[in-house]
Formats: sequence, C-alpha cells, structure tokens
Amino acid sequence: DIGKGSASALIGLIYLPDFAIFLGFLAFIGHLFPVWLKFKGGKGVATFLGVFIVLNPYSAIIFIALWIVIFKIHRYSSLASILASISIPSSILLLHLYNLHTYKEIYVFMTFSIFMGIILIYRHYDNIIRLLNKEEDKFEKTLEKGLRIFNKHSDQNIDGKTSFLLFQSYGFPIEMTIELAKEKGIEVDEEGFKKEFEQHQKLSQTASAGKFKSGLADNSVQ
Repeated sequence: DIGKGSASALIGLIYLPDFAIFLGFLAFIGHLFPVWLKFKGGKGVATFLGVFIVLNPYSAIIFIALWIVIFKIHRYSSLASILASISIPSSILLLHLYNLHTYKEIYVFMTFSIFMGIILIYRHYDNIIRLLNKEEDKFEKTLEKGLRIFNKHSDQNIDGKTSFLLFQSYGFPIEMTIELAKEKGIEVDEEGFKKEFEQHQKLSQTASAGKFKSGLADNSVQ
C-alpha cells in the first residue's frame, strides 16, 4: 500500500512535477474506493504515507515518529494514524515557512494534504466512535469506584487522606468532593487535603532528585 502512494507520486515527480500531488491523491482515492471491490477499500494510512515519503520525506518522518509514540502510549493504531495524519499539513506549512522544504504551489499542496487527511479521518469514523465509547466506559468505571469510596466514608466527615485519595486515584477535584459532601450534610477536611497534597509533592520531588543523583553517579562511574 505504501508502494501505491510512493510509485504514483514518484511518476508524477519525474514526468509531471506540477501534478505530482494530484497523482498521489488519485492513488490514495483509488486505494480507498476501488471499483473492483465495489468501492470498499482500505483505510488509506499506508498509501497516504507513501505519497509523502516521496513528496516530503521530512513530513513522513514526523508522521512515523508521531505514530510510534502515540501507539506506544495508547496502544490504539487508529488513534495513532489519525493524530499522525493531522501532523502532515502542519509540518508541510512549518517546513515551507522555515525554508526547509519549499514548494512552488504551497497552497495547492496544502489543500490536497488537508483534504486527504479529512478523508482519512472520515474512513476511521467507526474506530473513533469505538475509542470514545471505550474511554467513556473507563471514565464511568473510575467514577463509580470513586463514588463507592466516598459513600463508604460518608457517614462521617471526609478526612484529608480520603479526599486526597479521591483526587489522586479517581480524578475527583477537591471542589467536587466538597459538593458531594454538602449533599450528604458532612464536611471535608480541606486543610488535611492540602497537607496530603503538599506531602505528595515533596515525596515526588525527593524521588526525582534521587533518580537524578543516581543517574549522575552512574555516568561518573562510566
């Protein structure tokens, strides 16, 4: 699939340089909506990338780097593809502005890259909906767990440790805990929360400093 995009863009670059992006676009559309498969083709990510490997290798490198980073963090290929695709028009414009990779018809090039990116996102619509539903499910489960913790302690005032636990582990802002407590007719130990928060910050800073010192020690030994 990368070869389809690269070959069409390369042919255009050699024989019709002013229409190279258009030929790449045709290959991209042909991959997405092939006539012989009743217009039901692939997602187009690889073909999209193939076009820019030839026409703008710098943007392609940025695309690949972003894809790898996003995939490693979230483990969702669709999300990585969508966000990496958005980077293509942005990187093209920045590279052009800083004279790292210039084009005679920058607006034409930008228009096609944006249009291709929009089509690619559209092709991933079902995957986007699934991702959103998964994230919503995760949020609801986390919220339910936090509410269980809150309700467990709601027969008395919420102390600093509990309010900080709700904040750190379940994403409850202290204001939210205070509002929930008001509904139950109880109070939240805000001073206790602040102390727990400050203590956590100090521990984090100490741990970071320890890692930094150990890193320096390792380097000095080498």
